[in-house]
Amino acid sequence: MKIICVDYAQVPSEKWSDNEFLIKLALRIQSAQEFISVQSAVEIATIHEAGHAIYWEKIGSSVKHAGPTIEYIAEIDQWRFYPMMTVPSPSPKLLPANYRNLLAIAKGAAAGGEFVRHLLNSNEEDAGDTDDHYRFHRICSKLRDDAEKRNRLICFNEDKIWKAGRAAVSEDLQNNESQAIARERAKQINREFFE
Repeated sequence: MKIICVDYAQVPSEKWSDNEFLIKLALRIQSAQEFISVQSAVEIATIHEAGHAIYWEKIGSSVKHAGPTIEYIAEIDQWRFYPMMTVPSPSPKLLPANYRNLLAIAKGAAAGGEFVRHLLNSNEEDAGDTDDHYRFHRICSKLRDDAEKRNRLICFNEDKIWKAGRAAVSEDLQNNESQAIARERAKQINREFFE
């Protein structure tokens, strides 16, 4: 069954009496319903999240998927729609900042886009890398801050590590077995959230 979760935790109480605000929410719900009704869009989302899940599990995290979600972001006063989310636990932010871990985090963050590009032959726009790349930079910032708090200096080039992570995932996907595992994981996600 296709259920869309609406996360309104950040909505100030006065917004609920604002007709313009309610219209924006109704339009976002309508566009989300339209999105999850398009099989090709669902396929992109499930392949993308399968990539994240597989690579977060490779570093020892368990993963939890959240289905289609509309979330209100108070700081920008907007509703955002996420067809899927994959949340690793424990968070990669808790790993010690060293090259091996940073590369593993880059793989986990970049895997979604790489899976879409390689398994669906999709273009850059469909890959969904923008948000993932931003999250990777936020994780790197957190690791730097944590190191500074412990009076440790760490120096690394985030963009080079991101590119190395993408390249490593791309190389893994040259293997037919890796592709089969990815496709099966995407089918699992699809059955759980979109059928």
